[in-house]
Amino acid sequence: MAYLKIEFEYRDASNYKDFFDVTIDTKQFPKANKLRVGDEVKMGKFGTPTKSDFFEGEIHTYPYDADYDHNSLCVLGITEVEEMLIEH
Repeated sequence: MAYLKIEFEYRDASNYKDFFDVTIDTKQFPKANKLRVGDEVKMGKFGTPTKSDFFEGEIHTYPYDADYDHNSLCVLGITEVEEMLIEH
């Protein structure tokens, strides 16, 4: 079974940035294999946090602001990982 550790950047309209990674099971999300550095992904795709989970959550502690925030994430890095390396 193949897994990808994807590093993401969230950036709002005022250039505030948050960085985090998600380990994706490519068997569950086979289209994740097509992701490349620089691609943009909507929140909630491929097991990323949903908009409601992201805002006021562990990664981004601030509430959603309609004037500055959006639901796009930029792929910064992609690493293949073994199943045994994933923390449960």
